[in-house]
Amino acid sequence: MARVLLAAAFSIILGCSLDISRVRNNVPLDREAYGRLEQGRTTLSEVLATLGAPHQLEHKSDLDYFWYLHQDSTNAGIRFQSPISFFGYRQTFARLQVDAVDTSSMRLVFGPDGRLQHKSLRLAPGFTEPGAERPGWAFYLLPRYGFSPYLFGDGGEESYGDLFSHGQVFGGYLGALPAPYFMLLLGVNYQDFEGDAFSLGPSRVKMEDLHFYQIEIGGRLHVKPEIFTSFFDVEKLRALLYSDDIAQHRGTFLTFQWTVGGVFNEEVGAAIDGIPSGSYFENAVGFSTTVGLGAEYRWTRLGIHGGIDYQNVNGFESGDAPLDTSGGNFNNFTFNIGASLKF
Repeated sequence: MARVLLAAAFSIILGCSLDISRVRNNVPLDREAYGRLEQGRTTLSEVLATLGAPHQLEHKSDLDYFWYLHQDSTNAGIRFQSPISFFGYRQTFARLQVDAVDTSSMRLVFGPDGRLQHKSLRLAPGFTEPGAERPGWAFYLLPRYGFSPYLFGDGGEESYGDLFSHGQVFGGYLGALPAPYFMLLLGVNYQDFEGDAFSLGPSRVKMEDLHFYQIEIGGRLHVKPEIFTSFFDVEKLRALLYSDDIAQHRGTFLTFQWTVGGVFNEEVGAAIDGIPSGSYFENAVGFSTTVGLGAEYRWTRLGIHGGIDYQNVNGFESGDAPLDTSGGNFNNFTFNIGASLKF
């Protein structure tokens, strides 16, 4: 008790004060009413009758966007002031302040027919129900096919674009989705590049096909196209990106992907004037990095994806052919198409 009294007396002498303020904007969102809204059936007039006027309204591309928002902010601070007053003014030495802002948002999208096309709800952490389970991860099978029309890099005697004419990629990924806008990837690919021929003085050199097998790990970021039209609208960006509802992973997305991996390439032989002349590249293991851009459309369980990748593979092991087989990194652009299946 003596310690409590001493602390209180000390704070009074120093002029210590505690400030707490709380501000609320709009009313809490009606989660039960939100649960009754049916995509493809509920009309705009029914929503207005149930939820009232939205806090924000936007019309674009023949769609109406309704936003219902509820903000609950708390400001707490401790002020240390001089114990001596000069003409009624007490100097503040320091102020420690903490802001806590919780914003819940509901977004409803209506089509030209006035019916609800899409709905999403993001509850601030302070408004989630105690003991409520967070949504689990979603898993996807992502087969793909790619075509590589453009190869480049120092291949020794010639550039890779002259050693090989074009390439194809067969493979895919297993994807794990911990949040609606980010996916972890584990991939396996087989890549085949058709050997070409080139002139070396009076001789003609014919390359065998290049085959390699690849294992990759990486990630894919999914972004709604609306983010670019709402870049300076903080509330819309928060509603678009700050969600853990896996069920919202539907519709059109722009994607950015990156992977790193290991590559095993088979031996590539070379023939000079039709006579086998040893290996241009030996069997070897190297590393690869890939980045890509694309677009995706997802239904509930199925999706389609297309894009372009840039790949960089460590230079292959030199062979024993009587040629300059010491090459640099292998680079190519690949156009991809693929599908996705949620399981």
